[in-house]
Amino acid sequence: MPSDPPSGPLRMRILLAGAGARLPSLRDALLELGCEIAGEAADTDAVLRQARQLKPDLVLLDGELPPRGGAGTVQRLMRERPTAVVVMSQVAGAAAVQRALDMGASGYLARPVRPEDLAPALLLAASRFAQFQIYERLAGEMRETNERLLMSGLREQQYAAQFRQVAEAALRINREQSTEGILQTVVEQARDIIGAHLGGICLTADPEKPLVVHSASDRVRPSSAKGLPDPSSSFVLSCRNNRSIRLRQQEIEALDALRTMGGDPLVVRGWLAAPLVSGEGGNIGVLWLTDQYEGELTEEDEAILVQLAQLAALALENQTLYAGIRERDQAKDRFLAMLAHELRNPIAPIVHTVHMLRNPRRAEVDVERALDIVERQAQRLAYLVDELMDTARMTQDRIHLRQEPLHLAQVVRSSVDACQPAIDERAQQLSVELPDEPVPLEGDLARLEQVLSNLLTNAAKFTEHGGRIWLTASRDGDTAVIRVRDNGAGIAPELLPHIFDLFVQDEQGPAQLLGGLGIGLALVRRLVELHDGSVTAHSAGVGRGSEFTVRLPVAAAAAAPKRRDEEADPLEEGARRVLVVEDNPDAADTLEDLLQAWGHATRTVRDGPRAAEAAREYQPDVVLLDLGLPGLDGYEVARRLRRLPELEGVLLVALTGYGDTEDERRAAEAGFDEHLVKPVDPADLRQILQQASPPPTHDGEPNPRD
Repeated sequence: MPSDPPSGPLRMRILLAGAGARLPSLRDALLELGCEIAGEAADTDAVLRQARQLKPDLVLLDGELPPRGGAGTVQRLMRERPTAVVVMSQVAGAAAVQRALDMGASGYLARPVRPEDLAPALLLAASRFAQFQIYERLAGEMRETNERLLMSGLREQQYAAQFRQVAEAALRINREQSTEGILQTVVEQARDIIGAHLGGICLTADPEKPLVVHSASDRVRPSSAKGLPDPSSSFVLSCRNNRSIRLRQQEIEALDALRTMGGDPLVVRGWLAAPLVSGEGGNIGVLWLTDQYEGELTEEDEAILVQLAQLAALALENQTLYAGIRERDQAKDRFLAMLAHELRNPIAPIVHTVHMLRNPRRAEVDVERALDIVERQAQRLAYLVDELMDTARMTQDRIHLRQEPLHLAQVVRSSVDACQPAIDERAQQLSVELPDEPVPLEGDLARLEQVLSNLLTNAAKFTEHGGRIWLTASRDGDTAVIRVRDNGAGIAPELLPHIFDLFVQDEQGPAQLLGGLGIGLALVRRLVELHDGSVTAHSAGVGRGSEFTVRLPVAAAAAAPKRRDEEADPLEEGARRVLVVEDNPDAADTLEDLLQAWGHATRTVRDGPRAAEAAREYQPDVVLLDLGLPGLDGYEVARRLRRLPELEGVLLVALTGYGDTEDERRAAEAGFDEHLVKPVDPADLRQILQQASPPPTHDGEPNPRD
């Protein structure tokens, strides 16, 4: 079968044609997809000039481009330097798309352009243009063949009709939506155009179960039609090497495979076969004809069959591409619906608790219980955001590990501690088996905990109340092996091969009732692979439990890993002067209240330009600085603060929603001492505040808020 559509960077060279404020956002979106901006043009002449010079893969064209507009520019471009073109316009709908295609464009995007629509539109336009080029090339080849026939004066009318039939066949093939429909149309058109009693087409993606479609005239008995030669025969193997074959009657008689079909003797006149070749050059099948109505099969017949085979291969690849785009679009819609559901779940109890605390009868409210509810649901929201961020890092290959010496038992125990409350809540029994001897690992403790916690959480989700979960860790030579097994719902056979794909979920399973975004197992596989390991899933079927096996390389003997309770010094008492720079009023006020509750003096400003002035006046020990500020971003504020001699020694702490290694590097280059990802863990913040050494004295009382 044709290969799957690309899932990585697009790697297209794009000529961006347009003007105005919309270009920067489009440029950024294209770069994010992995495209290269070959050039930018502001008018029709510039488009034509740069298309000739730069030879881009695709032109992304503003429909109102001066002076000729979208239609005039596309028409001139297709005459002078044919290129794939996607037209952007304010008008939406099928009529607008058809107008763009009629003028010669390969695709259409309605403005404002949504980033998620960009990649499918570019892929579809590139595919359409490739199909257009093939049709143009085939038309040229057919014209050359027709000229030779006209020169010879033989079969002039017959071949002219055949060429028209090939063009009509291309339209019929392109309209088919299913693989079987494409194959049936191709073989029937080939038999009708060339004039043969018997034909067939075979897809060879699965050698054990090749997909075969036959077509036969009334002259051929059904048993003979079903007896077409096996795809392993010599002539088909030759086609798998991407060579067309044309045999005459006397050559056919020498091949045992063609003497009989369906057990009956069969007299045929000629044999013709052509390979189906994918866009990457690999063979995906073979198209063949035999028993021509009259005369011998000619070179011209062979050329027509080769063209029909190319049309079939192109249609099959396009079908796979469109199916992949539709499948990803449906998966995205399912994911967004599930995300909305998952976000509403924790928001609802928070809103209810707030209303309860505001009730005039709040004296009857259990405040501690209410606070526990808010904290627990806020942690759930933070977890969902972390999953989304990890998904972005994973798809962009931006997950970085913080390697350190570890022990296998250490990873298992910390993961079990994190998941035990959820398991206990469902009254499930967890059995843990650890190796007798230490098994050294080299890895990122937090990420390995994330792997095992995800597997344990899934086991709890898919196992009924009171069920059993087993976690065993052992050493097998140079490999550490961790198995998580349960006696729960199991995995359907059709789902098992895709269980580690992104956004895949058992739509009928109990996990749908317990929440989840379909991200966890995809992330598990990526994290294990980053540790040079592997993860597999096994299940005997629905209702028969499941088992996940993680294999990690054993490290050389390592020093004993640090215990977490030894990593931080005990907290010390001591007030600090803290400047909070945050444009979100609620975030700023609650953070300031928390700091004051700890005994620190605070001042708050809401934007970047006022931050440096406030810091010079307030002389803080610590600056908690949001990076996404209006007027002046946090990076530039940090650079300006570092240039002030009177603030030498101040502790700069970045507050941000971005937590990649690249974000931390940028913050360090700007002068930040610490980098905290929102929502900030109060324990982490309190520990960082202890690092700031306050001056011997501070005059006056804590400053009021600005």
